[in-house]
Amino acid sequence: MNLSAIFAWSGSSSLTRRPPTRVGIGRKIPRNSVEASGLLAQAPHLHVASYFLLEALRPHWPRVLPSLRQRGMTVSLDTNWSPAGDWEAVREILGYVDVFAPNEAEALHISGMDDVDDAGKWLSQKAKLTVIKRGARGAVAFDGASGKRFELRGAALDERCIVDTTGAGDSFDAGFLFAWLKGAPLDRCVELGARCGISSLARMGGIEGQLTGGTEFG
Repeated sequence: MNLSAIFAWSGSSSLTRRPPTRVGIGRKIPRNSVEASGLLAQAPHLHVASYFLLEALRPHWPRVLPSLRQRGMTVSLDTNWSPAGDWEAVREILGYVDVFAPNEAEALHISGMDDVDDAGKWLSQKAKLTVIKRGARGAVAFDGASGKRFELRGAALDERCIVDTTGAGDSFDAGFLFAWLKGAPLDRCVELGARCGISSLARMGGIEGQLTGGTEFG
């Protein structure tokens, strides 16, 4: 089960992952609205996106996530950018996260490291699995349990084919998680994530270029 909300504003064609990030209505989404939806009682997996923007929910995650994990739910997290720069705040919930999927800048800020490999190693000691999105340079994943590292280097893309970068990171997350939830090996998860992210670039908006139907994996 999936629930998404996309907010746009005049003069903007994309949701940036670096300043300026607009907090908007997301900061006011309360916990009781999420619980009333019934989604947490039905879904086998929870994906938390925009952690830093959903301000009203942040105080509840340290209590909610452990109880969901006890019920057998798996959890993934993509923080998005922190407008306030309070990067360390998310560290307290990383131990309840199965898949952590920041972009490179976010990973460096949260870990406090200066190198993507050092950041990945540090983060994978907190979350079970960390996959860092590096834009045109591809992605690199770190398995905390096995110590395995897998890197997928970016493919050369004709910039004329890139219509809009909105949602490319979220599409990567969707592809990666689709494969991961089916028990695919790490390299296949990263590869499908990259395919979904690249596909998103070819169309305007965050969803029009997404791969669909589940037939792309197998």
